[in-house]
Amino acid sequence: MSRPERDGLEERARNLREAFDRAFAAPFAGEGGDRTDLLAIRVGGDPYVLRLSELFGLSADKKIVPIPSRAGALLGLAGFRGAVTPVFDLARLLGYPPASAPRWIVLAGERAQVGLAFETFEAHLRLDNAALVAPAADERPGLRGAVRDGNVTRPLLHSPTLLSMIEEQAPEAGAAEER
Repeated sequence: MSRPERDGLEERARNLREAFDRAFAAPFAGEGGDRTDLLAIRVGGDPYVLRLSELFGLSADKKIVPIPSRAGALLGLAGFRGAVTPVFDLARLLGYPPASAPRWIVLAGERAQVGLAFETFEAHLRLDNAALVAPAADERPGLRGAVRDGNVTRPLLHSPTLLSMIEEQAPEAGAAEER
């Protein structure tokens, strides 16, 4: 291979490396920017949304083993990815009557996982940030504003606040540490 050919090949390799590095430095298209990813759910028959960025997973039809507890919203324990996780009834946390049979569970929590159980999963939504509505002064605990989804305004559940509510209600029922 001649010197000019080798220089051209080295130049091309350098350009490819730089393009590769730039691709990983750029923000992920689905996060941030002008769009927000949400899960549309129903609790007590009412529409709500959860920010996907605050969640670690979504499961259906998990076996929940009841345990005695002073935490009224605690349904019991379930296994997720090899960890035993407390599961709470989202309806009870929001002031609804207990859900008869919540089918869905989202995993939330920063350092430890907590399951939040609810009745109906409707859809994954990717909405423009313009669809977000600022929080109201008299908003119920656990909510942080709302989103407009077509003709429906859905209150935005705030996972960190819900987890704080759980911790206040029953510190001994707090999140199970992941091992």
